[in-house]
Amino acid sequence: MTAAPGAVIVRAGTPADRARVQRIAGAAMRAFQIEPDFDDLDRDLGRFGEPEDSDSIFLAADFRGQVVGSLVLTRKDAQVWKLSGFYVDQDCRGQGLGRALLQAAIAAASARGASGIYLETWTKMAAAVSLYTSLGWKRGEQRLPVSSGAEWSYMLDL
Repeated sequence: MTAAPGAVIVRAGTPADRARVQRIAGAAMRAFQIEPDFDDLDRDLGRFGEPEDSDSIFLAADFRGQVVGSLVLTRKDAQVWKLSGFYVDQDCRGQGLGRALLQAAIAAASARGASGIYLETWTKMAAAVSLYTSLGWKRGEQRLPVSSGAEWSYMLDL
């Protein structure tokens, strides 16, 4: 599937998107030998599209009426939001969709007065890490034990 960035709409995620988002995320996680856990470690995706409140934002990348990517922001504290659930369908990667989702997330967090966005990831997710650093994210502390769901933290100051 070729999805030109101009043809993709980043919009608020809905409960109707949840199953598709979980399929995309689950396939990506398994490709990295990570077993999805939508009830615990990946619970943000387990509740994807719930009615938005002041502490959560669900974003979906939509191409021709089909969800091809997701991203979740949750308030970590008064000024910092946590990014999670960031996945793009394997057939649509490398076309700028991840960048569009990240830019929409940055704009949404900024609009809510955030001073920064925090995330946790794995080094083996090299394409995502490269995208984060290209947008100014800085690697932070190593997460130990890695069984907690990721090995590194990254922060973007807004």
